[in-house]
Amino acid sequence: MILDENQLEIVNSNEPRIIVEAGGGSGKTRVLIERVKRLLNDGVEPSNMVCITFTNMAAEEMKERLIDVPGIGDCFIGTIHSFANKIFKNSNENYRLYTDEIQDQFMTVLINLHAKFLTIEKYFIYKDVQKKIDLGKVDENELQLYLNPSELYEINVFLGQIENEQYQENINTLCKKYNVITFDELLKKTTQYFKEINGKVEYLFVDEFQDIGPLEKKFFKALNADNYFYVGDEKQSLYAFKGGNVNFFLNLIK
Repeated sequence: MILDENQLEIVNSNEPRIIVEAGGGSGKTRVLIERVKRLLNDGVEPSNMVCITFTNMAAEEMKERLIDVPGIGDCFIGTIHSFANKIFKNSNENYRLYTDEIQDQFMTVLINLHAKFLTIEKYFIYKDVQKKIDLGKVDENELQLYLNPSELYEINVFLGQIENEQYQENINTLCKKYNVITFDELLKKTTQYFKEINGKVEYLFVDEFQDIGPLEKKFFKALNADNYFYVGDEKQSLYAFKGGNVNFFLNLIK
């Protein structure tokens, strides 16, 4: 694979801490992958390397591009939450991760047992519209076209966003009852656990670093990496609605 002069400099650098800031289509992920290959060729143990992305699709793409590299199976490649889950499984804490499927199961139970206005059909309409709102495709007022105020109120109660003593259960109480934790709770718990065991990562690679938020920042710091390689583009920050803050990336560059 042919790399230009700047890309070669990054791939072959022996600096322990590197931040790559470049625009879309400039080959940032390609440089990350070529650096992984180069370090493996230099004798770095694959089990000492952690490559983190922020979507399952990006993780699968990275795995495909590294599949022919000898020993790559011992290198972790995946999302931040899948890596946190891998670490926290060693804590012996009994838990299940809060998934979309679990939310649907819990909401079905809550609606069947406690709803006065909301139906399961209306809940799934709410989910579809809310996804479009989160992605910025429609305005938040769009919900009012499909659900009346009483239905929206009950959704917020069941999701634990509004407290009402007349409703005995919500998502939060069911999570505690069945040892279910959210992805945010997983990051918090794993950050604390990794500090307690004095854990360390030798080589840490993070793609799309501009999308990290406060929890991700603390998590990466707790990994205490001897060598880190962060790649990002401030103009491609996509996850502000989920707590992402591009300033963490910009401040680290400064």
